[in-house]
Amino acid sequence: MSSVPLSVTQLLALWRSVVDDGYSRPLLELPDSGIEVIEQSTEQWARVSLAVDRTTQAMFVLPWSGQSDDPASGAALASVVLSVTRTTAFEHPLILRAGTRVLHLATDYSDTGPVSVETGLVYMLRNDLILDPGSPGPVTGVADAERPGCSYNDPLPGSITTIEQFGATAHNTGASITLDGVSNHLSMPNTPDVLTPAHVGQYVLMVAGANAGQVRRVVGYSSATPPQVMLDSMAVLFGFSGFFGTPVVGSLMTQLVSGAQGRVIAVSATDEFLLVETTFGTFIPLQTAISDIAGSYDVHHVERQGQMTPEAGTASWQVLPWTSALGIAVTNLAAPVGGKSAMLDELGGQRGVGRAPGMLDGQYRKLVATPADTICPNAIRRAANRILAPMGESCCLREIGGPLFLGAFADAGSSADLPQHPDVNFAADVDPALWPLDRFKRVMAYQESRGYFEVGVPRLNLDEFGIPADANPVGIENCADSTVPLNFYDGFPCGNAVVQGAVYDAVDRARAGGVSFTLYVEDVGCF
Repeated sequence: MSSVPLSVTQLLALWRSVVDDGYSRPLLELPDSGIEVIEQSTEQWARVSLAVDRTTQAMFVLPWSGQSDDPASGAALASVVLSVTRTTAFEHPLILRAGTRVLHLATDYSDTGPVSVETGLVYMLRNDLILDPGSPGPVTGVADAERPGCSYNDPLPGSITTIEQFGATAHNTGASITLDGVSNHLSMPNTPDVLTPAHVGQYVLMVAGANAGQVRRVVGYSSATPPQVMLDSMAVLFGFSGFFGTPVVGSLMTQLVSGAQGRVIAVSATDEFLLVETTFGTFIPLQTAISDIAGSYDVHHVERQGQMTPEAGTASWQVLPWTSALGIAVTNLAAPVGGKSAMLDELGGQRGVGRAPGMLDGQYRKLVATPADTICPNAIRRAANRILAPMGESCCLREIGGPLFLGAFADAGSSADLPQHPDVNFAADVDPALWPLDRFKRVMAYQESRGYFEVGVPRLNLDEFGIPADANPVGIENCADSTVPLNFYDGFPCGNAVVQGAVYDAVDRARAGGVSFTLYVEDVGCF
């Protein structure tokens, strides 16, 4: 059998090979035979085969010669190219802002026929898409999946078609328009309907009042009382390009006579108009605007000023639905690509290997594929010594049953015997003070009798030693004539606790699961 996912053609051939010819021939040859039932099942099984192949191949950390799909990878967002057109409202410049959410629809069954249902897959525009005045489109832009995962690669061409829109029927009267510099603010009575943060990016039509007929985009929201939103201050300037090149998007245009300024949002392909987000003043016709980057623009007339006309309590407004009012249509010409689940991170997590910030898949893959330096005795030593080596010290590893940790002996010897035979001393009467080799000949508890080990760390005198309480010479001060040198009155070697805690944590991470250990201070030596 093929090592790659089974195709629809292969599955149909498989079906034909396992059913009687008398059954399959009428379905394949007669019109309206109902073969679609078989064909749709092969489509489903082909998807299952692809999912199985993708999942099993993603269990491999490193690629191999028989790879039929990508090995384990990090999370990645699917991306898709969306095409936007419109069939009405040509007189208005329209902007779909970056982050606009476009929904995937699938066709489902119902008693009355096929119905479109939302699948929960959402794609968000990466950059602004602008339809110039008079332009039906299409304009294209890339949208990224809302979340990573392979399922975001599934939508077929022509199935990502609905711009998410909340409150598309909202409308009200008695609103006011105020200006803050060149910013337009719409203040609404605190009664339904009101515009909300979910309306940012949508368009409203001023139905009545001093600004009746204007279509403005909601660009901001304020939690003031009464509710207030900010409307765009975009001016539409018609004219022709001057002698010094064409203004570019992002440049700041300034009219020297009027003093008006604005940031260029879009330039028409024929240089007939500019879309300018006004930042100061009022643009006037028959004057030249100079770019701060390059080019000049001779303004023939101003189709729309950035500033609206102030009014108090007389403005009526309504939200414009994307499709029925603005004629917007969006679709994907091809299926999304690139979506991946975080299988590599999952495998790394199982092995206790985390991904460092900014680490690429190739680098992380090598770490995950390399067995962790844990469990074996040398790994335990290395884990502890990484902490102790900068201080010129090392640990002493004692494994139960090993030469440094012999455990219990049932012989008759003792530490008092002369001559000594320490290898056979009985554990019950050993005396490490007489014979230090007997320190680790002791009876073990049941839970310590298998897999147990101890890690010896040197005694360190680090940090916070307090004040000596007598006048012994420097270097041998002690507290109140204590017989222990360097015994300070209120001292505590807190640095020791930090080092020992770090050693304990490192060993704890490196040990095998279920194996217990103890940290002890090695004062005598590792023998």
